Amino acid sequence: GKLQAYQKDGKLAWEKPYGGTKALVAAAGDKIYLVEQDSGDFYILDGNGKILAKREALGKIDRVIAKGDDFAILYKKLEKKILILKSNGEDQATIDLPYPDILDLDYAPNLKLIGVSVFFVENDNFHTNVFLFGTDGKMKGARNFNNQILSRLNGYENQFIGVTEQGLIAFNDSDKDLWRQDIDRLINRLNFNNSGFGAFNLVIEDKALEDIRNENCVAVISPKGEWVFESSSPIVADRIFLGENRMAILGENQVVIKDFKGRTLGSKTFESAVKEVLWISDKQLGLEFEDRFEWYEMTY
Repeated sequence: GKLQAYQKDGKLAWEKPYGGTKALVAAAGDKIYLVEQDSGDFYILDGNGKILAKREALGKIDRVIAKGDDFAILYKKLEKKILILKSNGEDQATIDLPYPDILDLDYAPNLKLIGVSVFFVENDNFHTNVFLFGTDGKMKGARNFNNQILSRLNGYENQFIGVTEQGLIAFNDSDKDLWRQDIDRLINRLNFNNSGFGAFNLVIEDKALEDIRNENCVAVISPKGEWVFESSSPIVADRIFLGENRMAILGENQVVIKDFKGRTLGSKTFESAVKEVLWISDKQLGLEFEDRFEWYEMTY
């Protein structure tokens, strides 16, 4: 196999041989963190593809997170551990997670905290605890959410946004929520961008005749909990990919583009399935297929 990096115009920037098959990649600042999922071989590269550091055989890795600070966070589900590795490959900290399967985890860079969402059932009651760990591996606090399942966490600047069946909860390491936003439909798909905006596909299952709500729509919410827009979706979303000012809805071998006013700017249907969508700019998309990667220039 090969590792390839491309410039925004689609030209090949660099290429390296790669013997792995399941790479997890996160980029932050001028560094690229890559880990082979099964073996745990871990690489740190610069923007030119030069290998700055390497660790071998860390074991199966399920997720890698990097958000601008000079380290990467690796989650090991089977071993119930979080590894924090410096940008030179050395150990910074290890966090043991003696809990049932966690729901999600993420990092809020301004708080310098890793949030770990864990679901508990006790005495016929259920709740979610979000445990907060520092980058030194020590627990700094926890938040408890009774009768809530925080199935997804997104860390952005000085807050976490938890996604529940009832809506969204923004919080930090204090005892009070920053904001809450109730949602009266099923969140079918969601995605957050690097600026903390969240995109959702909202659907209604078994819609009653008297229900006037849109049964299939997409919406964007700001990191302050304010709705940016809500509009109908021409397709049921398999995935949603959120750029800085645009949304790509992927479904039925079709990609539909909307702006942040909810207007449909264009769409295209493909003969083969699109696996991933990468926003390069407001007018440039990269599409990953099973056997290739293609660039598209969009005109609105």
